[in-house]
Amino acid sequence: MGATLAFEVALRLQDVDRLEHVFLAAARPPWEAPDGATAFSVERAAARASALSGELSERAREILLEDLALLASYPGRRPEGQLKVPATILYSNDDPVVAAIDSARWASWCSAEPRLVELSGVGHLFHRASLDVLAVVQSTLSPLTPIHTATPASA
Repeated sequence: MGATLAFEVALRLQDVDRLEHVFLAAARPPWEAPDGATAFSVERAAARASALSGELSERAREILLEDLALLASYPGRRPEGQLKVPATILYSNDDPVVAAIDSARWASWCSAEPRLVELSGVGHLFHRASLDVLAVVQSTLSPLTPIHTATPASA
């Protein structure tokens, strides 16, 4: 849900010169089905969240499920390159919720090719345990520090 929220905020701030970069992580892009229905399924997401519940407290799991229900009401957007600012897409090569190829599809919502950053062996909630995420953000915002980029393998 965080990536979708970041995307929507970025769309609103990019034209008023209040945004230089956006980071999107561990999420599918805001796909809209041809009939206008969202491709997001609370049932599928809840099942996947249940698989992660060992990592979450009961209250955190409740909040996650509430967030998923809110996300289910999001109408989605067509992949038309709306995001004009540079983007970094972070994903884990062993994410049980969002496949690397799904993360890479964010490129269709970006007007310029986004930077894809693969994190290894950190699962879905990698922002909680991976210092690599902080390093990616710091190096992206401080361009003198190089970062490793990757291209996800096809599923």
